Amino acid sequence: MQELSHPGIPDIYALDILGKRCDGGVDLKIVVSQPLDGSEHSQRVLLAKIENYLNYRNSDEFRMEFGDLAPDQVCIIVSFTHAPDPVIIELLTRCDRWVAEHNATIRDEFNRNNH
Repeated sequence: MQELSHPGIPDIYALDILGKRCDGGVDLKIVVSQPLDGSEHSQRVLLAKIENYLNYRNSDEFRMEFGDLAPDQVCIIVSFTHAPDPVIIELLTRCDRWVAEHNATIRDEFNRNNH
């Protein structure tokens, strides 16, 4: 069995970036720092990372720090430093409902100026 890691997502258990917004909401950012292909392994690693973010979002620790936020006040942002494979973008689109069921929203971002 392959370990759940990828050069672009080296630690599925770490919170990469967490920030409280001016409007009181919270952004939880996953930074994908290397190209992410559409392979089954890459998809499993990304899904595991998202699941850990959702677990944190619904934890007592999160509630103690940020209070009881509505789902639309918590956003998981998957930030790509390299253009993501279309399969990965489709995967994130399919995650919308799952993430909403766990009290958050999800979106992706890619800064084309970096590469």
